[in-house]
Amino acid sequence: FGRRSGEHAAAMLASARALLAANDFLTGPTRKPADEMSGEDFSVKILQDASQPAVFRSMALRMIRPDQPTLTAAKLQRFIDGDDASLRREAIRTLVMRGDEASQELLRNLARKAVKTGFQADAVMGLAHSAPGSEATREVLLALIEQKDLQRDVLRSLRDTGDKPEVEASLLKWWDGLARSAGERHELAGQLLFTLGASKSAAMETRRASLMTFAGVRPRGEAAWRAVLTGQGDPAAGERVFFHPRGPRCHSCHRVDGRGGGIGP
Repeated sequence: FGRRSGEHAAAMLASARALLAANDFLTGPTRKPADEMSGEDFSVKILQDASQPAVFRSMALRMIRPDQPTLTAAKLQRFIDGDDASLRREAIRTLVMRGDEASQELLRNLARKAVKTGFQADAVMGLAHSAPGSEATREVLLALIEQKDLQRDVLRSLRDTGDKPEVEASLLKWWDGLARSAGERHELAGQLLFTLGASKSAAMETRRASLMTFAGVRPRGEAAWRAVLTGQGDPAAGERVFFHPRGPRCHSCHRVDGRGGGIGP
């Protein structure tokens, strides 16, 4: 839509959030069934009304918590399969925050497909919920490790699976055959150490020194960090770090565009 339409959409979202927050505050915890609907109830009603403009429905979906009972995996699948790109995007964003098996199966299917890379990367992120306990999820993730634009996301989602022998064997074999520049290997080595760093196996010990050399030392001090942060960023990758179940979990306290916690600024 262009910059002006984007600014207009952001203003609409801010106004809608303010309206729903005010409604929740005014009704409060003493709200009775006959009272005006709470903010989330109101958003659910908008989402379920197919006669509403898609922009309002996608905005409503963004403001509904991921585990809201009416948001079944089947309903999210219908939005993903639908024609509206904004609803599809918000449905996937909701899906990646859910760890239930039905949602994880949808994410496995999304990750397997040659879909738009952004959606595939989101699906990989969401699979972090089930990777430690699901062999099916680990198989999907390990099959994607050869896909260059997904490697960081795959390693991040496998962080709690380093004690699985098949995971370690697959990742070390991939690393040994990796044909990347030193700069690219630098970041991937750091991610691999996060995933397998606790392993005491002989296979890992023979590679640890090399991995640590490639990973290098973390920047020290503000000036060093600012030097690292020069250049062009990747907003989509940053969003995945922000919301990742195995990342710094920024979203636990902080909210962006209606998603996340309400504790931090």
